[in-house]
Amino acid sequence: IIRGKRVKPQLEQAVHLAGMLLLIGLMVLITVNDLRKLLG
Repeated sequence: IIRGKRVKPQLEQAVHLAGMLLLIGLMVLITVNDLRKLLG
């Protein structure tokens, strides 16, 4: 649902931070998994 109402900057920042951390965590997990396959 798209609304014209602006989201509070603090809330927007928190959502962006959570999303970035999730993506970085996923990348780390995938990298560790790949390294395990290569080395083990």
